[in-house]
Formats: sequence, C-alpha cells, structure tokens
Amino acid sequence: MRSEKIHIELPVIIGSSSKVNGELEFASEVLIEGEAFGKITSEKLVTIGGNGFFKGILYAKDLEVFGRFHGDIIVAQNVVFHSNCTIEGRIYTKYIDLKVGANVNARIIMTDNPKEIYDLQIRFPQNESVTEVSMKRVKRYQQPTPNPGSFFAKVFQELDNEIVTAQINSSTSTDLNQ
Repeated sequence: MRSEKIHIELPVIIGSSSKVNGELEFASEVLIEGEAFGKITSEKLVTIGGNGFFKGILYAKDLEVFGRFHGDIIVAQNVVFHSNCTIEGRIYTKYIDLKVGANVNARIIMTDNPKEIYDLQIRFPQNESVTEVSMKRVKRYQQPTPNPGSFFAKVFQELDNEIVTAQINSSTSTDLNQ
C-alpha cells in the first residue's frame, strides 16, 4: 500500500472579532472580516468581507471588496468592488469591476504592470504623475542627455519603453513640443 500526501490549502481568515497590525504575506486566499492595518501580500484572492476593514497597502493577485478599504491597492489581475463597499486611496490594477452602489473615492490606474507602475509612482514627487515623468523622458530624446548622476537620469533608466508607450497612447491630447 502506497501512502500519498494530500495537500489542502485553506484560506486565511481574519475573523470579525480580530484586529491585526503589521506586514503579512500569504500564499493562500485571505478573507478579512475583522480589522487589518499595515501591508498584506497574497499570491491569490483577497476578500474584504462586509464587516471587514483594511487600512494600508495591499498586494494581491485578485481582490473583492464588500467592506471598507483605505490605502493603496496593487492587484495583478481583477478587482471587484461590490455594492455598499467604501474605498479611499489609489488603485493599480489590470481589470476593475465596479458594482452599482460601490462608494469609490480613489485614483484608478489601469495597466498591465500594476506593481511596476506603483513602485515608480512612489519614487516621484507627489505632484508628478507617471504620465508627466514619461513625457519628460520622451522630451529627453529631443534634448541633450542629462548628467549621469542627476535625478532624471536615474528616472529615465528605471522607466522602460513599454510604460512610456502605454502612457503616451492613453494621453493623446498631450503636446510633445512644449
């Protein structure tokens, strides 16, 4: 008789009477029915239940929100905001589904590379968007190259052509000859 190991992956549940704070990383699905503060990373679906509240930075493959969220959302694939949820902050995702009745007060950035765009955004001054920095990179090709140690030289090295192209295509009213 051969013995086989059975691997069962159970979701992590932060119960309605629980409050967690800190940096948490999960390889499984996560359900938040209580309160969570800090940073959560999951390789799978994160669900914020109807009584759930999260404040901080959330990295996940997919996200569904029935409750409340305040902070930055970085999701590789799908975000679903259900009726009666409350969202405040910034959202970086590939796809988003807003159900009727969802209360969303957020800056939404849809891209094929949510994590890369988020990482670039937090490095720039708050008054500059990725589009503005990308446009500066395009203008750079029309001007002499900046000093190798300057701020913009480092930014230009970090931005790849895919991001610049995506941002230019999404902002057709921008005048490149300014």
